[in-house]
Amino acid sequence: MIDWRKLDKRSPLAWTALADQLIAKSQFFISAESVDQGGVDEAIRDMSEFVQNANTICPVEAIEAVRRASNQLTKAQAAAAIADLATRSARLDAISARLSSASNELKADAARLRLEPVRKALGAASTALAKVKEVEASVANLSKNDIAGRATEIAKVLESLIKELESAAT
Repeated sequence: MIDWRKLDKRSPLAWTALADQLIAKSQFFISAESVDQGGVDEAIRDMSEFVQNANTICPVEAIEAVRRASNQLTKAQAAAAIADLATRSARLDAISARLSSASNELKADAARLRLEPVRKALGAASTALAKVKEVEASVANLSKNDIAGRATEIAKVLESLIKELESAAT
């Protein structure tokens, strides 16, 4: 902030010295590695005040130099904001990619979980088919009279097959 009470507004040297201070401050912020947003804003305000308060005694060259420094600082500030925006955009893209990957993994897991009961039922059905073929083979070698005697055994095998299929379906 410029203390206008201390400035000798009737002296071209005072105006030139103030312009040099403002330009040096501007150059400091332009060359800084990190942006002090508050300091940059203050420097821009000070340079704007300088141009607005300059009188006819203030050298035109000083006004032009401050105006150019202000433009350079504003451009540097915009470039820093764009670079910051690009960095944040890259971070968001990386987060989005991670979320997309996680989403795809979850979809694949969900698909596998939905197939698990089907796989169990298919396994039980295969087992049941093998047992039915065993029963068929054992019944094929029996006479009609023997089949009646083994009906209870055949019913138990079929009952166990039904239970296996029901448990696999849930």
